[in-house]
Amino acid sequence: MILVKSVTIEAFQNHQRKQGSGVSLDLASMPKPADGYTAFRATLEDVDVHRIFLWFEFRKHTKDGTAKLTDALLESPSEKRIKRFVEGDGTKG
Repeated sequence: MILVKSVTIEAFQNHQRKQGSGVSLDLASMPKPADGYTAFRATLEDVDVHRIFLWFEFRKHTKDGTAKLTDALLESPSEKRIKRFVEGDGTKG
């Protein structure tokens, strides 16, 4: 993992919206105190694939419900929000 830096929760939320992830991090519904949360931005290398977990609602698309990308089932790439992780983003290399 390279280029690790701390970012604000607001920056993370904006990134999620910009990416069209469909994931919202609603601090109001999370355990308190909200100021105890930290977000990080990092660039993962190929060897970091084991660090990627799918959002909890996609665990049904992984072997034994682990939610690990490396455990994604063969049919998983048909899911739009999983496809980019499996196939990558051609515009980013």
